[in-house]
Amino acid sequence: MIKCPNCEADNLLGAIFCRGCGKKLDIDNLKPDQLESKPKKVAKSAAHIVRNIIMLVVLVVVIGGIALALLPPKISATGELADAASATAMTKMGNLQEGRAREAEVTEDEITYAARRILKLTEDDKSALAKKNAEEGITQNVLADDVFVSLPQPGEVHVILKERLFDAVTIFYTMIVSVSEGEEGIVLTPTGYKVGRLPMAGPMNDIVRDRFVAAAHAETNYSKWEEGIFKTAKKAEIEPGKVKISR
Repeated sequence: MIKCPNCEADNLLGAIFCRGCGKKLDIDNLKPDQLESKPKKVAKSAAHIVRNIIMLVVLVVVIGGIALALLPPKISATGELADAASATAMTKMGNLQEGRAREAEVTEDEITYAARRILKLTEDDKSALAKKNAEEGITQNVLADDVFVSLPQPGEVHVILKERLFDAVTIFYTMIVSVSEGEEGIVLTPTGYKVGRLPMAGPMNDIVRDRFVAAAHAETNYSKWEEGIFKTAKKAEIEPGKVKISR
């Protein structure tokens, strides 16, 4: 290929006039770097193709990651209980907390219902917070909206926190917890975190964990229930959909 010194357009070897600007090509006076060999041109084209492929792969990975992060996880618990069932659930949990019962078997829906009460995420709690924020002129761009507790398999608990960002985007955070027995009660050990259905790793785990810490803030009843159940119970037998807690 011949590169035109006037417009730098590529021209075929043997060309008399530039196909870009139309000026006559003076082959005898062209510099060596303006004569581009075919192998060099092919190499540059191959490199350009490889670069485009890499950029496409990166773009697909980024888009796929965003899609997974925004995709809601599979949630088996709803926490929707009839009035009588909700009262029974809170009685079971209360008896365990206060030491009036030695053991209790609760379903994941009962635990989810109790978790909403503990973290003040019932509809009444959220309405009261929205009213308070409006009166005080407070705008919360990140707001905990719901919580779910799923028991998918023996010995494992999935705690799923739903948040609203800028009152427009919904994000689900999942904390996967392993349950074991310890000298000072039930030991809850986080083993993994997800945003939507995207598994987190490294420092991203800390970011997700902080969302759960923020949800269990001082104004909720979490610490009271933690002391009353997790640190006094001696055993938790988890089966899909339910758990038996013993003191």
